[in-house]
Order: sequence, then structure tokens, then C-alpha cells
Amino acid sequence: MDAGTALHLAVALDGAPGGEPPPAVPAPLAVWADRAAEAERGLLDLLTLDDSHAPPPGAGFILGDTAGEAAERSREVALRQVTAAVALTRIGQLWGADLSGRDPDDPPPPPAGPPGSPAAGLYARAAAEGLSIRELAIRSLLRHTFVGTPAEVAARIDGNAQTGAADGYILAGHLNPVGFDEFTDRVVPHLQERGVLRTAYTEGATLRENLGLTARQPSAVR
Repeated sequence: MDAGTALHLAVALDGAPGGEPPPAVPAPLAVWADRAAEAERGLLDLLTLDDSHAPPPGAGFILGDTAGEAAERSREVALRQVTAAVALTRIGQLWGADLSGRDPDDPPPPPAGPPGSPAAGLYARAAAEGLSIRELAIRSLLRHTFVGTPAEVAARIDGNAQTGAADGYILAGHLNPVGFDEFTDRVVPHLQERGVLRTAYTEGATLRENLGLTARQPSAVR
């Protein structure tokens, strides 16, 4: 396929949110080095490292052999990431109330804030969509931006780049610091076939050149 607008991709190697910590792994330095090598194998532009175990900043992806399988996998991952305790704490913080005695599968109680507050907006959404406390917490915490088959995810990413909706993404796997291999193996080839992702690194003298950006002109001395 003819090349379209070049796509820039990075990966966020960060701590996992909610109830899904990393599995047993070698020493952290060896883990990060391995993940950096994986990002390089995927021919990505950049990676970020953060061991704070905060929710990863970026576009999450869940893949499946079919759209239905991907959707079910997204649901299962969300339930593992946002445990009952995490859900009650999250909505309790937003509500400004102690919800620890509530059943997370029940609908959220009405918040005490004013009608125009963020909590009131979330409550209205939960009521309209029939969401439980846990489901509402999942909606507020997680970013499964791309869910589908590898070809579908590649098509959405490429489509956003070609329409100007985005010129790149910071990707965050649902298992950190592991879990990005699947994107490298299954989505990257589709993006390369579409002509929007490099098939090899260029050997520029600067990061700007390697990202395909025009050279910065020296500013005038004042």
C-alpha cells in the first residue's frame, strides 16, 4: 500500500493500575532493558519508564482473534485491573464519601455534591447506562483505547493518523512492565503493510532527524 502520513509510536513502561501488578520477574534493571529491546524490535520512536505503579499514561490496547474475543478479553482485563476494593476506593474518593461497606456490584448511591459537580455527572451516566460501582470505576480509570483484531486496531490507528486526529500514540499494555510483545508481533506488521510505520530505523545524527522532523533553524542572536 502507498505510504500515508508517517505515524509516531511510543510505549509507556509503567506500573500496572488497580489489581494487576507485574508477575514475578528478574531484577528491575534486567526487566526494563528487556522491554527497551522489545520497543526497539517494534521500531518505535520513544519509550517512557516509570516504576511508580501509577496508571499508565497512554492508549491501551486489547487484541483478539475476533472482535468478540477482543471485547470479552477487554472485560476480563478490566475486572482484573479494577478490583472490588479499588472500585469502592475510587468512587468513594470521587463522591467524597466512605463506600467501603457497599457492594461494588450495586449501583452507586447518589453523591452529596451539587447537581453540576463531576460526581453528579458520573452518577447520571451510571444511572443512564445501568452501571455498577465497579463498572463506573472501570470507565473512570481505564483507557482500553483500541480493542479488536490486530488488523482492526491497525486500521483505526492508521485512520486516525490519515485524518489528522492524531499523529502518534503512547501505547500502554495492560500488563506492565511486560505485555507489549503482542503489539509488536501482531499489529506492527499491519502498520508496516499500510506504509505508515518504518520497517527499519534511519541513522540520523539527532533524535529530530530519526523522528522524520525538519531541522530546527538556529534562532537569531539578540
